[in-house]
Amino acid sequence: MDDWLQNNVFTSISKIQFVQDYLGQKCLSWKPQTKRISDIGWDDVEEFLNFHRHFHPRLRIANEQQMPDWPSPLSVRRSGRGVDIAELQSENLYELMKRDSTLVLDSLELSNRKFRYIADSFSAEFRCNCQINSYITFGSTPGFGIHWDDHDVFILQISGRKRWELYGETRKSPTRMDRGQDVPEPTGEPHIEILEPGSLLYVPRGHWHNVIGEGEGSFHLTIGLHIPTVADYTEYLIEKGNAHENFRCDVIDATIGLSSSRDEVSGLVCSLAEQNDTSEFHRWRATNFEPHPRFSFGPLCLENSDFQELKVFLASPVFDFAKEDENTLLFSLKGKQHRTSHALQVLVSEGKREKIKVAVLVSEIRSFDPDVSVDLCLDFVKELVLTGLLVVEGS
Repeated sequence: MDDWLQNNVFTSISKIQFVQDYLGQKCLSWKPQTKRISDIGWDDVEEFLNFHRHFHPRLRIANEQQMPDWPSPLSVRRSGRGVDIAELQSENLYELMKRDSTLVLDSLELSNRKFRYIADSFSAEFRCNCQINSYITFGSTPGFGIHWDDHDVFILQISGRKRWELYGETRKSPTRMDRGQDVPEPTGEPHIEILEPGSLLYVPRGHWHNVIGEGEGSFHLTIGLHIPTVADYTEYLIEKGNAHENFRCDVIDATIGLSSSRDEVSGLVCSLAEQNDTSEFHRWRATNFEPHPRFSFGPLCLENSDFQELKVFLASPVFDFAKEDENTLLFSLKGKQHRTSHALQVLVSEGKREKIKVAVLVSEIRSFDPDVSVDLCLDFVKELVLTGLLVVEGS
């Protein structure tokens, strides 16, 4: 397990217990003994507001009482080169916040190293896509009202307090395809959780909830996990089935001719599932996982002596690897398979990515083949960075 999750999330409850008793089933609130979460604060979101270009919906306002004539927190100006540029309107944002609005900042993992690290930690542990949003309010008006999300969420309360009204689910495991469908609203009284700084809350997909500020500055992160469903597995089987002639055959309606029997169709589907079980599905997802892009000038501009002092790690938080033979390791990530030195196994420990100093990695490579020069090993590591297999720490 990633150290950040071990030290900040799964402290009072183990991941195994969490998966068995709570994941996709019921809410859980707890407050681990941690210092790391306190490393995230108001300055991180202010940096996002002051030093990034903004556009809707990555920056938006939520308020149950919002009216059409309310000002917008963003405006668009035309640059001297004729390019439209969105800009934050501080005066409007102040006014909206004073009206008890909630400021929503989407996809913070794309804008800040701290948030990227957290997102990658969750992605690696749950082997799925992850997104981090922040919700900031200074009032007590709900931003969204009672609603449910089509993905699981972890809530990290960073500053201030928030009141969470938890109602449970009225449709088992709804997906985004259920949006707009007749999903009944809850009728019973909610369970109340007051989150304080450092508190965590897990809310499964489809569980109704309402979030209300406590009339003070409150800031929390929502970490959304897009865990694959049986429907996703079925789509995978369909894609695999297209390679089989029998799977591509017509299913003829009995009213116009000889019909295909249910047993025939069921047999094809079952055969396909046997050939591509869920472990193969997860391996395929790991191979095709698209990590957030990273870039470093290190391999291009640093001398070999300086490059050796840097640390590198695997580019994707979700990956698959296997030994092909005594000297070859087969990494599958970012939609490609990479045959490379078995020495690169030092980058992987118990299924997680390790940060390794380049000099140590070079030493590992040379332990398999002492005749290879240091410079040749360094060129090899640089090539792995340039091709996107490895990432330089800090990028």
